[in-house]
Amino acid sequence: MEYIVTFHTHFDALQYERFLKKEGIKGKLQPVPRALSSSCGTCVKFAAKEPAEENPKFVDHEFEKLFAVGDDGYVFLADGDADGL
Repeated sequence: MEYIVTFHTHFDALQYERFLKKEGIKGKLQPVPRALSSSCGTCVKFAAKEPAEENPKFVDHEFEKLFAVGDDGYVFLADGDADGL
């Protein structure tokens, strides 16, 4: 499954991309799709075999929101601003 992670800062996006690289996962920095935010920002798109929202290694980082990329658009999965994430 493909995922998009949004961030409050460009620095956090860079940190997340580096984390993915260390895990052997190809992440791509790209502009946040308009469907997810009207502000300009940077997101990271990546693919993972296991559900990213259930795996602490993907959500124990500074991020704004986690989305799955589906055939019908984007599905909200997790809020990085919520307690416990």
